[in-house]
Amino acid sequence: SPYNVTTGHDVNGNGLFLDRGSRARNSGDGPRFHSVSLYAHRRIELSDVVESMRGIGINIGVQADNILNNTNVLGVGSIAGATTFGQPLAAYPGRAIRILFSVN
Repeated sequence: SPYNVTTGHDVNGNGLFLDRGSRARNSGDGPRFHSVSLYAHRRIELSDVVESMRGIGINIGVQADNILNNTNVLGVGSIAGATTFGQPLAAYPGRAIRILFSVN
């Protein structure tokens, strides 16, 4: 069941539909989340190659997120009685790899 179950009713008439139907706050539980990330970085000084470029370097990096490509749910239907109750509504992106490059 979702992490924070609500009924979808505005019992206080204040425009907030946060009634929990006598359930405790955060009484539910969400789906499991598994994500492994990796980051590697290397700086190369250009003065090692060309003497006149002292103090200038190249930064190279690689960042990989969700390496195992798990489906990690971001949102679950939390309104009791709704057709989407307990159903995944959104998920984090799958595997992603970024290559970083900068000169300074």
